[in-house]
Amino acid sequence: MTINKKDSEFFSGQILIFNKPQTGFFLPIGLIFKTVQAFFFMIRLETRFASSFIQSSKLEPFLEKSESARLTLHSSQGQGKEYLGWLYLPKELKNSEIERMTQVAERLRNSSEVIVVIGIGGSYLGSRAVLEATLPFFKKPSIGNPEIIFAGHHLESRYFSELIEYLEDKNFSINVISKSGTTTEPAIAFRLLWELLRKNMVLLHLPE
Repeated sequence: MTINKKDSEFFSGQILIFNKPQTGFFLPIGLIFKTVQAFFFMIRLETRFASSFIQSSKLEPFLEKSESARLTLHSSQGQGKEYLGWLYLPKELKNSEIERMTQVAERLRNSSEVIVVIGIGGSYLGSRAVLEATLPFFKKPSIGNPEIIFAGHHLESRYFSELIEYLEDKNFSINVISKSGTTTEPAIAFRLLWELLRKNMVLLHLPE
């Protein structure tokens, strides 16, 4: 089975599912902004200002534990090793990947009145921080200039009731940000909005 859309495609094994004729889609793992190449910062623990508060003999065991944790992390042998794709970003981010993200972001902008970012904790705070730092507080959303709102960072029932009502007559896209794909709040938020998308979707393919 396939999506009956000329420009449908797969991104990293994830399927794009279109809502209404070419007016919004669901991208399970993706970015909604143009990605900018950043500097790679070295993380370092600075202890010289702690000497007046804690004896070095008491601090030393914790330094040894932190070094052991760092070595485990960089060896990719510890618990959760399958989730370390972020470790060397953006240093190892390829230009081709940035271009692909940019194309997805452009398609989202040109097809959506609203983009709903689903995530919790670090999976949504990054994009929210960028938005609050760079965008005006009040702007009129439109195709090409979509409103970006958030869901899945809590499960307050009135919020979701009003969100679904707000999106009912709009062309909207969903961007799900989840490391594991199993976090409860984003998973529930996705299912609620997925049902809303299905009402206006011609769907001919789902991954097995």
